[in-house]
Amino acid sequence: MEKVLVELFVPSIQKSFEIMAPQDVPISRLTGVLADGVRQMCPERFTPLGNEALLIREFTRPLDPAKRLCDYGACDGAHLVLM
Repeated sequence: MEKVLVELFVPSIQKSFEIMAPQDVPISRLTGVLADGVRQMCPERFTPLGNEALLIREFTRPLDPAKRLCDYGACDGAHLVLM
């Protein structure tokens, strides 16, 4: 499983995290794992609702849940946003 080092920004809590993200899992699964991780790190500030979306900062719409990061060409240094 290849991973990339990315920055994850969560606007609702105005916080960024540097994470190693797998490139070959569906965006739907990755989004859930990331939301749960943010909840664990910031339990009093972030509560996942189950409808979170993942974006690459340079894109204007959420990533397709059926695709993977590698489908978008994400590499080390990519900037993800968890909405």
